[in-house]
Amino acid sequence: MKIKTIDAVNAYKEIKNLKVNSLNDEAALAVWRTLKSMRPVADEYNKSVEDVYKSLQDKEYISMTERAQTYNTTLAKCKEENKPITKDMLSEVKVINDFFCQS
Repeated sequence: MKIKTIDAVNAYKEIKNLKVNSLNDEAALAVWRTLKSMRPVADEYNKSVEDVYKSLQDKEYISMTERAQTYNTTLAKCKEENKPITKDMLSEVKVINDFFCQS
């Protein structure tokens, strides 16, 4: 029987969370065998997703993420101290938004 990889990964996650204490020995063994056969597929899928995620995060992405965090910190500080938002801050948020909207 053929199933989609994502279905196997999702099924693996669900089966892994099962409590097999209440199952009889035969059923628990069947669950264990199923887990054993699905684990390589789930591991490979998770590794591939992680690799793709890392490859999409180039230096510019990381730099812009840091700028966004700095902006958010500055904005929170301005709100705490009841300071107005400056034109520089508005231009900074525009640059950050433009980058993430085009990515």
